[in-house]
Order: sequence, then C-alpha cells, then structure tokens
Amino acid sequence: MDRVWILIIDNNHGPDVSVHVSHECAMQSLYKYCYDEWDDGLDEQYGTLKELSRGETIDAYFDAWNVSLNWEWYLLGERDIKNI
Repeated sequence: MDRVWILIIDNNHGPDVSVHVSHECAMQSLYKYCYDEWDDGLDEQYGTLKELSRGETIDAYFDAWNVSLNWEWYLLGERDIKNI
C-alpha cells in the first residue's frame, strides 16, 4: 500500500495543508515555511538562520510564536493511500 505524509501548519491566517511523498519532503516544506517567515528579530534570542540546523530553525520558529502567545503549530503524519 502506498503512503503519503500530510503536513498541517496552523497560524492566524488558518491552516495550510500539504501532502508529500516522503518524510524528507515534508520536513523540507516545513523548514522552507519557517525560513520564509523568519523574522530577523529572532536572531538575538535563537541565532541566525546560518547558525541553526534545519531542526533548530523549526524548533526556534514555533517556540518563538508560542512564547509570544500568538500560537502557531504544525502536525505531520503518515497516512495510507486507499483505492476507492
């Protein structure tokens, strides 16, 4: 059975849902989102994007939003593709 990865990113504009062929593709999409939305004001607390790994960037981005109480979150899960 084929499987896909579903990524949901929720922010104050509502949820963004994307489907990916692998975990790596989904993580790259999540990283790109965090990278594109990164605010330079976060550099002082978390370090610059050049200093952070992909995982550190993702963790720092969502930590910053949660600390500000302006919640953003993501869910990533693997699902079977079923023939209908």
